[in-house]
Amino acid sequence: MYDQDVRTRLENAIKVMVRHPDARRRPLPSAKAGRLAMRELGMTRAARRQESSSGAYSAFIFIGDAVADAYHLAGERGLSPEGLDALHETRLTADQPFPGDAASDVIDLAHFFGNVLHLGAVAYDLCPEALIRHGLLHFNAERIGL
Repeated sequence: MYDQDVRTRLENAIKVMVRHPDARRRPLPSAKAGRLAMRELGMTRAARRQESSSGAYSAFIFIGDAVADAYHLAGERGLSPEGLDALHETRLTADQPFPGDAASDVIDLAHFFGNVLHLGAVAYDLCPEALIRHGLLHFNAERIGL
């Protein structure tokens, strides 16, 4: 469930992440910056071991839930899930600047989004599209109160 505490934790994780020197790297997102953000959200090795014997499955749940929370935060910033996806795609294009009207906190959110997806892909061999689908499923369910 997305609430004030979740939003505060996510905002703090983004603040911690942007301190990493590669957090805003383009065009390739930073798995290390993504890992730093996910640690701030509670995704530690010990937490993954406690939750499941499968690190990749636990990472899928952790990262997919973080994607859902990013969609909620994007909505509070006036951006749809598709809009956040589009900003992420812009980041992946080195020669294309972010839109001039994009606020810095929204751009940082797009970096968070890309960094955690990249972490899932390189560290756990997870499909970014599957993480996005998981995030969208949970985002939509939480939005309508399921």
